[in-house]
Formats: sequence, C-alpha cells, structure tokens
Amino acid sequence: MANHNKEQSKTPAWPKLNTQDSVRLREQLGSFCQETSFTAIVNIYRATNTIKRLAWFLTFLFCLGWLTMQCYLLLDRFFLYPSDVRMELNSMPVLDFPSVTVCNMNPIRSNALQTPPFDQMLGYQRNRYSENNPLYDAKMESFKQPRENKNPRDGDGGGESRHPEDSQPPEQLPTTTSQPRLVTDTQQLDTENKQPSKQLSASNPNQELVTDTREQEPENKLPSKQLSTTNWQTLLLTDTQQQETSTSGAIQKTSNQTTTSKNDSFEDSIKTDYNQWDILDHQEVDGFYTNKNSELDASYKYAYLSAQANESLAIEVGHSLKTFLINCKYGGYPCSPHNFTTSNNPTYGNCFTFNHPDKAASLTSTFPGPLFGLSLEFYLEQNEYIPALSPEAGVKVVVHPRNSMPFPVDDGISVSPGFATSIGLNAVEMIRLEPPHADCANKGLIEDLYMKHLNTNYSKLSCMKSCYQMLIIEECNCFEPFYYVENKANVCNMTNNTIAHCARNIKTSRKADYDACDDKCPQACYEQRYEKSISMAAWPSEAYEKQLTDRVKKTSSTLGNIKMFKAKEFVKLQVYYEELVFKRIENTKSYESMNLISDIGGQLGLWLGLSAITIGELISFLLMVCRGMYRNILPRKTTPVVKVKLDNMH
Repeated sequence: MANHNKEQSKTPAWPKLNTQDSVRLREQLGSFCQETSFTAIVNIYRATNTIKRLAWFLTFLFCLGWLTMQCYLLLDRFFLYPSDVRMELNSMPVLDFPSVTVCNMNPIRSNALQTPPFDQMLGYQRNRYSENNPLYDAKMESFKQPRENKNPRDGDGGGESRHPEDSQPPEQLPTTTSQPRLVTDTQQLDTENKQPSKQLSASNPNQELVTDTREQEPENKLPSKQLSTTNWQTLLLTDTQQQETSTSGAIQKTSNQTTTSKNDSFEDSIKTDYNQWDILDHQEVDGFYTNKNSELDASYKYAYLSAQANESLAIEVGHSLKTFLINCKYGGYPCSPHNFTTSNNPTYGNCFTFNHPDKAASLTSTFPGPLFGLSLEFYLEQNEYIPALSPEAGVKVVVHPRNSMPFPVDDGISVSPGFATSIGLNAVEMIRLEPPHADCANKGLIEDLYMKHLNTNYSKLSCMKSCYQMLIIEECNCFEPFYYVENKANVCNMTNNTIAHCARNIKTSRKADYDACDDKCPQACYEQRYEKSISMAAWPSEAYEKQLTDRVKKTSSTLGNIKMFKAKEFVKLQVYYEELVFKRIENTKSYESMNLISDIGGQLGLWLGLSAITIGELISFLLMVCRGMYRNILPRKTTPVVKVKLDNMH
C-alpha cells in the first residue's frame, strides 16, 4: 500500500508549472496585454478596478458574439454559390451566318404512295380520304332512334295524320254541310296516292314530312284519270265552298306544321340550333376523348414507315430540292441545291440545310439587311399534298447555329404561301457557370444519340429526346420513330394502340425516371441563339407577277406549262442580320472567396478592432503558451553527478 502511494506521488494527474515557469508565463501574458493591438484585451488588463474590468469583458463578449453571427451569415452566403447575369452588346465587323433548315410541310408526294412500304398509306390519298366527326354522327343517331321506335299506327311519316281533321282543334273544325263531301273525296284521292308516299318515306326515313301544301296540288302527282276526277270535283264547288276549303287547308297546314315541329328532321336541326359541343352535355360519345384523329394516325403511320425504310428511299418519296427550290441567293449572289444538305425528318419528310458543316467553310455576313442575307423562293407542289398529313401548306424554317441539330417540330417557324416572309436575326451568346454555382455541362449524364451518330454539338433538347428514347426502349422494347432510331428493325408501330399507349404514357408509367431526364440533361455551358423578328408582305405584287411567272417557267418542265400564276403555290423567304451586334449574356460568380475574406476582415475590424497583424500577434502568443505547456508535460532529463576523488591530487 505504501509502495502504491509512492508511485502515485511520482506521476501527478496534471502537470504543474513550477514557480519559475509560472512567473515567466505571467510575465509573458502581461507583456502581451500591454503591447498587443487587440484593444479589448488591453483595456481589460489595464482596468483599475473590478467594475471597469467586468464592463470591458462584457463588451468584449457581446462584440465577439455579434462577430460570430455576422461571420456565419457571410459563410452561409458564400456556400450558396450565388451568381449574377451580365449582359453586354458588342459591335462586330463580321458575324458568322447561321445554318438555315427548310422543310416542305408535306412529307411525302401523293404520286409516291405506290412505292412500298408507303403504299400502306394509299387510304390517305385525296380522293379516298374523309374525316368523320363523332359528335355529328352521335347527333344523327339520336334522331334516327326515335323514328325507328315509333308506333306504326301513327302513319308512315310519323308527322302527317291520315285524317287531318283529327289534328285540328275542335273549335276550328268546319261547320258547313258541303265540306264533308269534299273532304271525303280528298281522302279517296289520298288513299289512291298512298303507296308512292310510303315508298318515298322508306327510301329516306329522314325526309321531311309531307304537308298539305302538296295536297293542294294533287294534279301534279296523280294519273290522268284521277286528274279529271279532281277537276270534276272542283267544278262542283261553289264560291263559298272554295273559300271554306281554302280556310280548312290553311288550318290543316298549321296543324301539320305543329306536328312536324315536334319531330324535326335531322337536316332542320342542323340548320337551326345545332352545335357539336352541346352533344357532350346531353349524352356520352363513346371514345370521343380516347380515339386518335385521322391526322395523328396518318402522322404515326408515316413516321413508322419512314423510320423503317432505307434513308435513300425515304428521301426519294419526298419532295425533291430541285423542284422545291426555284431561286436562291446569298449576299446578292446566286446559290443552288449544291449548297444544301438533305436529311429526313419523321414529321416533315425531306429537310434541306443551308450552310451545313459538310459544305465547305462557314459563311459570314459583313453587312446587315435583306440584300446581304439569304433569299429563297419555293414551289410547294400542293397537288402532291396528302390531306391527313398536310392540313397546312407552307414551309417550316429553323434558324440554328452551325453544327447543331435542327428540330423543326419544336423550333420551326411556319412560312405561308403567297407571302414574302422576312426573318431578321440578332446573334446571342450565352455563357453559363459550371457546378457548384450553376448546373451547366458540356454533355449530359446520359448518352446523347444525336451527338453520337450525327456529330452535332450538345444541346439540352437533343439530350432530353435521347433520354426519352431510352426510357421507351426499356419500357416498350422498341424505338419511338419521332426520336433518333438506332435500330431500324425494331421501330415502334405507333398505329398499334397498345404500343402507342405504351410510348405516349411513358411520362406516367415511369414518372420518376421521366422527370429525372431534366436533371440528367443540364443546359450547355456555351450556347448560341438567334433572336428573331418576323414580318410578312404579300408576294408577288401585281406589277411583278408577270416577270415572276416568266422566270418560273424557265426553271423546270414541271413549271413550264403554267398558264396562270397561283400565289398559293409559291413562298419567298429572307433571312438576314438586322444589325451586326453581338449580344453576350454571361453568368458570373457574384460572391467569390476574395469577397468572403474581405467581408470577414471588415467585421473583425468593426467589432473587435482586429487586423491581420493583430491576428498574427494572437497566434504567436498562443504558440508560445502551448510550447511552454508542452515542455512541462515532457519528463525533464537529469544529468548524473560524477564524484571526483581528490586523493591523488597534490
């Protein structure tokens, strides 16, 4: 036990400074408090009484707490990685001209439908195609059903009574004694002429009911012997009887019109109070909201067939550029189909790109205005249009940066026939920040099919379409024809309702993955765009029409036989820079590390009077204290005392 206590006395729990070290540390602390530029510490040390020392100490704690809060706010702002948008306009002597892609809005020529596999679309030709209206058909059926269920005893027409007197009000019945004999004779005539009336009604159940107007002219429909009998009966009538007969006929006509108004025919209803949307308020129309219309069905069919077919065949059945383009000028100088590159689009068929990367060097513009831009004139060939595929006539135009993928359906401008359409451009350059300040990228997190196979630049739209295509492949085991198709042998047949439902409902069946495509396809860090100003004018003018007709006739044998100019067949397009000004929109870091250091330094100086030198003094003092404590922790080395013998010393 004694030994144990002895060992504890040798190893104390906490190192203690000896008197010499304690005095030395106190001297250093006093020296630091007198010499430092840390004002709060100096005032606390020099305070002459406890109250002053406490006041300065509380002030120091308050300022330190406020400084801590301000530094936290500054750090929080820094780690939010904010950014600003800076825009500047730069006047340029020369600007690169964009690529211009044009498509006829009719994807396939009518006379090419005999070519397999496109012969499957023969039913959409002009002379075979008709579009039904399910609401109109439902209205017609609603009129047919009451007539089919009507009691046969009511007559073959349903609106005319066998005895007209029965439909008259009792107080309006004739009271003369001679009138019944006339009515009886008339009934005999009706009986003889009844069979033809039944045949007419049977042939057209919706035909309007016969009124007494026809009864007043029976001689036009009776055989000759019946006509003589009628004339004989007419001669027997007195003036009073004729007047009463006329009155009775008017009453009978009014009665029959009342009966007819209760059973209006379908044709009368269409002419008076018909509106197709009212049908949905009174009855359910089977499949109205779920059935595809014929235009969508035809578009699906063409996209499916063109995606399966060889690309050269798909281009062959579309409109030829040599016929489509009748005039081309750039900067006032002629251009030709050789300056265009052909591609096939699943919606518009053949599309032609001017200033494509495959065609020599990039073109430039040195002056603004339409005279120094691109001018194109087109012949539409509307006689070759497919009604279901082309309810609109004209040209689809996409103005896009060189080496980018054009998407006419998403970005295209429709140019109308009979007009000269001018598209004025202003170049825009967008520069975005990479993470963590923004979410731009030079490529998506998934493979961009257009970049991979067509060597185009990255864009968010092309990446999104690729992402959707991959989801459809996973879910439906086929390629959607409206996106890029890698395997032509496995294209989704969109005319099949099951497959079309699978492809079109991918955003609900795979909602999480569908929404994730937006995150997987960030905006490009560098992007070029073109702001467009569109204007139109009637073209050609009356004064220029003859010259244009003569010039058009000399372009091809197809147009050589034109006898009269048709404005609806021709389109003029002009694309040019409005001004040679380059607009740059750039995202910049609004709060960088240097801003953080500067703001924290300002807060330190404001609340504690600290500077970089003061911080250096504090660090130097703390290091000195730590060094002294470290020395006391380490065991001290003792030097053994050597005894010197003095015996042999003299």
